[in-house]
Amino acid sequence: MKRFDPRAAGDAVTVSLDMTDLIPSGATITGYSVSASVFAGCPVPDPSPSATLDGLPGLQGNVLLQRLTGGVNGCTYVLTFKLTFSTGDSIEEDVLQLVSQYVPV
Repeated sequence: MKRFDPRAAGDAVTVSLDMTDLIPSGATITGYSVSASVFAGCPVPDPSPSATLDGLPGLQGNVLLQRLTGGVNGCTYVLTFKLTFSTGDSIEEDVLQLVSQYVPV
């Protein structure tokens, strides 16, 4: 599973995922979304992992973007990037995101 660089709970960052290699030949993108859930390692339960998603996702070409903020220090989140196509098919790609108070600069 892919990983984004760790970030601090107070950081607001935009992450991106290039989905080009996952798009079926001849298909066009008709919808997209990003969701968040807790993967593991939460020292304090996060009752609302979706609150780490700051606003709606964006799409630039085949790259899906999402702004992130907040979260619980020590928690690893699963960000699920989803594309829907003109064929009726859809694909999902999960990426891990650690929120830590100890982020290297």
